[in-house]
Amino acid sequence: DSEQPLNLEGISFTEGIEFDFDNSPIKSLGPNQKIYIVRDKLAFVNAYGDSFIIAGAYENGTALSNQGETVKLEDSENGTINEIRYNDKDPWPESADGQGKALGLIHPMNKPDTGNPENWAAVDPNPNSQNNGFVGNPGKDNDLDGLGALVEYAIGTSDQSFNNSPPLIVSFENNNIQLTHNIDKSAEDVQLIIETTTNLEEWVQIESLGDINIKETDIGDGILSRSITLSNHKKSTLNRHFRIKIVK
Repeated sequence: DSEQPLNLEGISFTEGIEFDFDNSPIKSLGPNQKIYIVRDKLAFVNAYGDSFIIAGAYENGTALSNQGETVKLEDSENGTINEIRYNDKDPWPESADGQGKALGLIHPMNKPDTGNPENWAAVDPNPNSQNNGFVGNPGKDNDLDGLGALVEYAIGTSDQSFNNSPPLIVSFENNNIQLTHNIDKSAEDVQLIIETTTNLEEWVQIESLGDINIKETDIGDGILSRSITLSNHKKSTLNRHFRIKIVK
């Protein structure tokens, strides 16, 4: 349950690094909370400040390998909670190997395959960086639902799970055009634009059609539903197409 704290007692890293939460003052992880396990606590604080929750330092002289290795997290009965095998060679993000970047999992809340290098990106290692924004291949369609990864990022769906709903719904009512789509509030590094055309060659933004009315509704989980009304357009005379365009 994402609303309940996670009990960390009995949990430990046993490969890659060694760290036992039973030896840590931090015994639970709250919803959306971040904690840090670091190689050198003093160096971390000197570099980034002391406002972050540090569970402790790697134990028994262990450290992450720059060449890649397996990192395993186990429960109190030595069962595997998660196991990640990373590397520093292509197709893994090579700029995360000694070039000032760190490996970051793309959209971890969507539970992507951690063994697939396409689900990782080189990110800013500074914990003060709240949002690295979209990372990955914007046109990649891992779930083969016809939506590129950048579009799914902007509307708050996952490119790891087939999406049955169209990203933009167009309807007509009382000579009005109604456009409806979702927006992920956390996708602040991209802009979602709706364009229209009558010939599939020359596309313009919908604002060129005249006055528009926009209504946004918070539907939870960080997602807004946006309804846009374009007035005074008779369906019988309308020959127009619409599309979503995402701009970084």
